[in-house]
Amino acid sequence: MEKEWMEKIGVYQHGEIAPKDIVFYPEIRKLCADNVCRVYGKTWACPPAVGTLDVCREKCCSFQNATVFSGKYSLEDPFDYEGMIAGQQAFKSLCDQVHAAAGQRYSHFLLLANGSCTKCKTSTYPTTPFRMPETLYPAVEGLASMSVRSHHKPVSITVVKKTPFFILDCYYMILHENTPEENSSGVFL
Repeated sequence: MEKEWMEKIGVYQHGEIAPKDIVFYPEIRKLCADNVCRVYGKTWACPPAVGTLDVCREKCCSFQNATVFSGKYSLEDPFDYEGMIAGQQAFKSLCDQVHAAAGQRYSHFLLLANGSCTKCKTSTYPTTPFRMPETLYPAVEGLASMSVRSHHKPVSITVVKKTPFFILDCYYMILHENTPEENSSGVFL
């Protein structure tokens, strides 16, 4: 199985979708512009740095395939904020591993994350170029302003009650060419 490598590094679930099935919502981009998350215009991973919605749609649809993947992290209860933060950090670490492994398999790919870039304590946007462009994962909300219409769950972070415990279930996406190839940069900008 081609995606066995994802399971080996700890991906919980993954599934293939066609980039044409990604629905781009201007309403989600408006939430960015309204600065709901308080990082609009402050990071290279979010709008306006990632381009207009049309530019982002063109970038995403230029790929032949997309893989939605997730991680799963236990929470003590639905208000376990520390557990949510720990799960999100663990998932970002998992995404670094996915990025490294994808770089060995695809000649061209784009990893979309949720939330803004947190690799540096202080962002260089917009005055100085991004320090580590090879590790930039644009925000799935800001870049794609998207939802996925398919048999998979929507791309989001959700807290799902599972008796007798709770789960933080994180979803990301990697857009890629169908045929794995060597020597990819994975650079977005």
